Amino acid sequence: MGKKKEFRVSLLLALIVLISNPVWFLWNIRFYIVAFLVFLLVVFLLPRLGRGDNFLAIFRKISITFLFFVYFVIISSLIGGFQLYVLISFVILLLYPLIKDKEKEIALKMITKMLAVIVFVSFIPWVVNTFIIQLPMLGGYIEYYDTKGMDSVIENYILFIQIKHDFLIRFYSIFDEPGTLGTLSAFILYANRFDFRQKQNIIILIGGCFTFSMAFYILVLLGLLIVNLNRFKRIVVSIIYVILFVIFMFLVLENNETFKTVIIDRFQNVNSSLENRESFYLNYFYDYFVNSSEIWFGVGRDFILSKNSLLAGQSYKFFIIEFGLFGFLCAVITYLSMVKKINLFQLGLFILFFVSFIQRPFLIQPWQILLFILIIGSSEINKNFKHD
Repeated sequence: MGKKKEFRVSLLLALIVLISNPVWFLWNIRFYIVAFLVFLLVVFLLPRLGRGDNFLAIFRKISITFLFFVYFVIISSLIGGFQLYVLISFVILLLYPLIKDKEKEIALKMITKMLAVIVFVSFIPWVVNTFIIQLPMLGGYIEYYDTKGMDSVIENYILFIQIKHDFLIRFYSIFDEPGTLGTLSAFILYANRFDFRQKQNIIILIGGCFTFSMAFYILVLLGLLIVNLNRFKRIVVSIIYVILFVIFMFLVLENNETFKTVIIDRFQNVNSSLENRESFYLNYFYDYFVNSSEIWFGVGRDFILSKNSLLAGQSYKFFIIEFGLFGFLCAVITYLSMVKKINLFQLGLFILFFVSFIQRPFLIQPWQILLFILIIGSSEINKNFKHD
């Protein structure tokens, strides 16, 4: 019976992470599903409070959890309106000491396998449609205006979706953006220490490469450097493999306009690439904002939603505008509190999450906090992580 409960908890954890990353058939209802899954998690975990060591584990973390609750749930709600997702993040932080490290490890394996299956099943028809023959668009068109804050009409092929430009063709799989798949894939590959003896990691790597997501490439290269930083031989081998892989990608895709525009041009001018993710109005407002008294606590989500011109692109600036510098500091403290050991792997994970934050301001989203918890917990018991 105990193993069944552990399996159910692990499955819930895995589903919360995956469903939180928008897939086309759950766009309008995914948040309700996640809220329900978190409720089930509470139901399964609360009985564990009867054990004294579990209660003490929560008590030891209560100061950080209380700080998160006071700032993001109370203060930010008073400033800019209540948001349910921050309450869900608080619940996850409150309950995570009750989750066993074994459950975290199993959940991470589930996420890896599920993501690999999703990528594999969607990548093959995407390749056929992109490079061989046009497939029938069985799902019709999806208008994705209000949800994304941009005018996007998406072609739905059921197993994958596609926004087609004149020459920019990127792999979305079933997710709302290539960057969604790319960022999640980079985190999972790091969590698995880029162990390409496992087929699912190879599948995830290939899918991530064809997202042509600069975030994916940067996080993977940085992650490879971090996990091999204290092993000279491994880092030399990794560098050689990366160079060979880059040469292979360049030879295969040198005439591909998407690769040249989205990857080569971006890496040649990283600053310009980051600026292109932000609208002129966002930059103009942010310059004013950082010199105002509102920089400390932010102006809240309601203000951002009331200014449609602010909503283009993705940037850390959205987080700072919404929650202020105190909010960013609270997020840093929250993540540091989840680091169990001052070792290369766990500090490297912290670095990766905050590098990702530059382009995708989702630090306090429930799935990102939970994934960080799962990777840290899994590293505590997996023998492959013991030589940091």
